[in-house]
Amino acid sequence: YLLHHCRSPHGQFFTFKLTKFIMTHQREEQPKPYYLRPNAHQEQMNERMVELIPELDSEFARTPMANGEWKSPQDKLDDGTPCFIPGNSEIEKKQDYIWMPQRKDLPAGYYHLRTQEAYIQVYHLFRKRRPRRKLLSYCCRQSAKDKEEQELYKQIDMLLHNRLIAERPNDVEAARMRLLNIKAAGGRKAAFGRAAYLPTLTTVLLTNLTF
Repeated sequence: YLLHHCRSPHGQFFTFKLTKFIMTHQREEQPKPYYLRPNAHQEQMNERMVELIPELDSEFARTPMANGEWKSPQDKLDDGTPCFIPGNSEIEKKQDYIWMPQRKDLPAGYYHLRTQEAYIQVYHLFRKRRPRRKLLSYCCRQSAKDKEEQELYKQIDMLLHNRLIAERPNDVEAARMRLLNIKAAGGRKAAFGRAAYLPTLTTVLLTNLTF
């Protein structure tokens, strides 16, 4: 605590005992809760995503992602960084951005990974670049490694798709929302058919986007 001295209108001195709060910019960083710390499998997912889409080598794209709220392309981050940079062609890679050609009413340019619009291009590139499932005859069996690889890509597909339809950029929350909707709708197909929480813009783009 500290002592604070003041004088009354009549010239008398009073001493008050005050609690002392010290606010500094050198606070120790609070540890992340366990569900936001990547486990070994999530680290593997992060590595594979970066292999396919190098733009995902960003603190804003690694899973488990929890970035508060989605930003609009018209927004700026707290440090003044724009969430959209116009550009008719991809001249160079920009850290934390992904370039997307014009899609419907979304102009061509670099979209920051804090925007949900960025994941339209991310998901498109993933579906385009991921290895296709090997065609095996009925007499052949998949190796354990092949099955693990297929399961890994399946989970990445689900992760990126969840980001397209989630209300907030939070992987844990998006996964729970997906499960709740599947359970409430009585099945996977019905769940996505009744996904009333889908953002309108994303719904239209997903409907018309050819992968």
